[in-house]
Amino acid sequence: MALIVLRMMIYSKRTLIAAIVVTGLLSITCFSAISRAPVPLERPAVMEQTLSSPPIFTYVGQGFDVSTAVYSGDAETFSVAARESDPRGISFSSDGMKMFIIGINDDAIVEYDLKKAYNVSTAEYAGTTEEFSVAIWETNAQELTFNPEGTKMFIIGVDGDAVVEYDLTTAYDVSTATNERMFSVANEEGTSMDLDFSSDGMKMFIVGFEKSEVITYNLATAYDVSTAVYAGAEKGLSVANQESSPR
Repeated sequence: MALIVLRMMIYSKRTLIAAIVVTGLLSITCFSAISRAPVPLERPAVMEQTLSSPPIFTYVGQGFDVSTAVYSGDAETFSVAARESDPRGISFSSDGMKMFIIGINDDAIVEYDLKKAYNVSTAEYAGTTEEFSVAIWETNAQELTFNPEGTKMFIIGVDGDAVVEYDLTTAYDVSTATNERMFSVANEEGTSMDLDFSSDGMKMFIVGFEKSEVITYNLATAYDVSTAVYAGAEKGLSVANQESSPR
């Protein structure tokens, strides 16, 4: 059974977002839960944490089963407040040696180098030359992700309600991002909060506040958002009964 690392960020409004990272394979399976009274450790994804700065927390569990997650301790946290005081999205390179943060105050993707794969406590800021501003397309960015090779980067946000695709001339080096392309999702979701792709890049999924629904798009070319076509309402999945404000 694969070991997973569950990493969480806390926003200024104490909303949690988690990304499940499988050793050797990155899966941006993100979800959130409004913080509430502490619950038993079996459900750490909705634990309440009260801190003055937005850190990243680490939980360890077994193969995609968040009920097995165990908090790794304060030593495994990493604050990103110095670079982004309101972080919204997190992603890692496929080898776990780079970490990326996006938020709504800096409107930029901030890169960190990790000395140990997927160990956020070893993260070091890569420097201003390794940041990449997304403000020209999105000033309320909520999430970012990459294709498995790290040669394409994608963001989504509330203001543009579009998926923005970038080509990276050097894998996982956001400072080399070029050739922006956009795909509007406004007809299907007016408050876009998160996105993900199937492992082969032939399907794209978004979720947002307006419909509280996972929306599917089919891509004619893998990881090329310009070829995306809405799959139809019958291919969507409402999560409103479980979460009214998914992200």
